[in-house]
Amino acid sequence: MDEMIDCLLYHQGLAERDLGEALTILRSRYPQASNELDSAQADWSQYRESHCYFVAYPYGALSGSEARLDNVSCKTEMTRRRTAELSDLIDR
Repeated sequence: MDEMIDCLLYHQGLAERDLGEALTILRSRYPQASNELDSAQADWSQYRESHCYFVAYPYGALSGSEARLDNVSCKTEMTRRRTAELSDLIDR
């Protein structure tokens, strides 16, 4: 199970890197809106954390390897979707 978690964490790291690159491009392209972008990103990050926690631990603080897998998978998928949304803004 640890190997699966390590693999998922690796892919989450790649997704986070891609998201960071998209944010950097948007900040440089629209410097006048950097504060709004940063605020929106902070709100999105908080939502992702809360949502994925609920997905992984719907009954409260129950834990286990499967819950951790669900949590990391959720974060990775949401990060990829956020990157796609931001990439659409880049392509405008």
